[in-house]
Amino acid sequence: MKIEKLLIIINEIREKMNLGKLKEALRMTYELKKQSNDYETSFCVSGLLIDIGSAMLNEKIVKEGVNLLKKNFKAIIRKKKYAQRAYYNLANGLSELYKFKKRKNRFAACFNKTELNEAKRFFRKSIDYGFQEKSLLSKIYVNFGNCFNNLGRIIDALDCYDKALMYESNHGMVLGNKGVALFHFAWFIGEHESTYLIDSYNLITKAIKVGVHPESEEYFKWYLNKIREIFPDKKKLDNPPKYLACKIKTKNKFEKFLIKFCLDNKLYLNPCNYCKKCNEAIGDPIVINRMIIDRKENKGLKSPTKDPFLSLSSFLNQIKQDYVSARFLMVLSQYRNLNLNFVDKKVRLIDTLDYSLHNIRIQLLKMSFKNLYNILDKIAFFIKDYLRLNIKDKRKIKFHTIWYSDIQKRKIYELLYKLKFFAKNYLKLFFTAKKKAIFHKHGKPRYRKRIIREEIQLLQNYSLNALFDIHKDFMYGPYKDLITIRNAMTHRFVNIKMYLGKENPENISYDILLKQTLRLARIIRNCIIYLAFFVSNEERKKERKLRGFSMPLFAREIPDDLKNF
Repeated sequence: MKIEKLLIIINEIREKMNLGKLKEALRMTYELKKQSNDYETSFCVSGLLIDIGSAMLNEKIVKEGVNLLKKNFKAIIRKKKYAQRAYYNLANGLSELYKFKKRKNRFAACFNKTELNEAKRFFRKSIDYGFQEKSLLSKIYVNFGNCFNNLGRIIDALDCYDKALMYESNHGMVLGNKGVALFHFAWFIGEHESTYLIDSYNLITKAIKVGVHPESEEYFKWYLNKIREIFPDKKKLDNPPKYLACKIKTKNKFEKFLIKFCLDNKLYLNPCNYCKKCNEAIGDPIVINRMIIDRKENKGLKSPTKDPFLSLSSFLNQIKQDYVSARFLMVLSQYRNLNLNFVDKKVRLIDTLDYSLHNIRIQLLKMSFKNLYNILDKIAFFIKDYLRLNIKDKRKIKFHTIWYSDIQKRKIYELLYKLKFFAKNYLKLFFTAKKKAIFHKHGKPRYRKRIIREEIQLLQNYSLNALFDIHKDFMYGPYKDLITIRNAMTHRFVNIKMYLGKENPENISYDILLKQTLRLARIIRNCIIYLAFFVSNEERKKERKLRGFSMPLFAREIPDDLKNF
C-alpha cells in the first residue's frame, strides 16, 4: 500500500479514537490489516491495535497488536525512520499488558519478572536513537516514567517526566502523570507534604485543561478529589503560596560553587530536588523519621547502640557521610578557582607517549567514583540489619547478592560428576554442564540458581523493589558499564586520555569520566532516598497494625557546630 494512502487511513482512525468511537476505529483497523500484509502496514496496524485495546481495556486486542509487531519487528527496525517508533510501540504494548496484571494484583511487579522488565529495555533502546521529533520523544519519556513508577522508582519517574516536559511543556499526559507521581511522593516528604500536594493538584488541573486521553480523565479527577479532601481550606489549592526560590547566602566562594553544583545536578539527599522553591532544597535532610520499637525487645538495654532506631540511624549517618564526602571530591575536582597544581609538584611522571593524563583533579574524580560505588554494599548491610536476615558470613552481604537465598544443589550435576571418571562419551555433556555449575577441587558441584529471599518477597514494598530493580540494571542492564569501569579502576588501571582513539573501560576521556561519575552519583542518591522510603513504608505498616498504648521517644540531632569537634 502506498504510504500516502496509508497515512490518510491512519489519521481517520485516530480521529475516530479521539471522538471516543473505539469500536468503529477497531473495525477500520481490521479492514486495513486485510488490505495489505507488507511490514509498513502491519507496523501501523500493530500500533493502532495496542492503543485501541488499551482504551477499550481489552487485553486480547493489545496482545494481538504486540504479537503482530514482534512478527515483523526485524524487518521494521531495518528502516531507521521506523526504528525509534517501533521500539516505543513495543515497549508501550508490553506496559499495557502489565496493567492488566496490576488490576488483578497491585503488587504484580514487586520482585516478579513481568512485561515491565522488557518494556523498560525497549524504551531505553527507543531513546538511544536520539532526537527525531519532539512530540514522539515526549511520549517516550512519559511512558518510560510510568514504567519506572510501576516499579517503585518514583525519583527516576520524575526525572523522565521533567525530560518529557522539556520537549513538550504543555503535554497533558505528562503534566497529569507528574502530578500523580508528586501525590505519591508527598507521603514520604514529611513537613513539606502540603507543598507537593498543591503542586500535584495544579499540575493535574492544568493537564485536564490542556487535554488528556478520555480514558485517563476520570483517573486524574480521582486524585483531584483526594487532594481536596486533605485540604479543608480550598483557597490554598487555587491560590498557592508564592516562594522566593533558592538564594545562596555565603561569603565562601567554594561553598557557593558547591551549593550551585548540587542544586543544578540534583545531588542533594533531599526530596526537594524537584521543587527548589526555597532554601529548604539545600542540604541533605533524609533520615529515619521514626521507628516502631517493641517495648519488650527494648526493655533492659544496657547500651544505646543496641537500640534498633539508634543503631540503624548511626548506619545511615555513615552512608550519608560517605555520599557527601564522595560528592565533595567530585565538586572539588570541578572548582577551577582553587589552584591545586602544588599537589603535583615534585611528583616524577614518565611521558609514556600515549597521551595519558595524570593530575590531582583526575584522581579526585576517580576517588569520588570508587567511593560512590562502595556505598552500594553498605546499603546491603543496612537492609540485612533492618530485616534481620540470617546471613552469618559477612562476605556474602553485597548489594548484588543480598536479595537471593543460598545456592541450590541439583542432583543431575552430581551424577555427571561421577560419570566423568567412567565414560569418555559423557565428557562433552559434562563440560556443557560445567558452564552452569561450580566445581570445587575437593567436593561436589553446586548449581547456581538465584531465588529471591522469602523475607524480602513477602514485604511487597515498592521502595525496596526500586533498589532491587537498580541492582538488576547494574547486573544485566544499562548500568553494567559502571561495574566495568569500577572494576578496572579498583583492580587494574583506568587511563584518562587526551586523545581517545577507541574507547574501552580502561581508556576513557576526562569528559566521559566526569559524565559517568555524575551519573553514578545520581543513582546512589536515588538508592539512599529509596532506602529511607523503604523504612518509612515498613514503619507505617507497623503503626497501622499497632494496638494499645504507644509512647513516643525523641532522638536529638547533632548541631552543625559540634560536627567538627
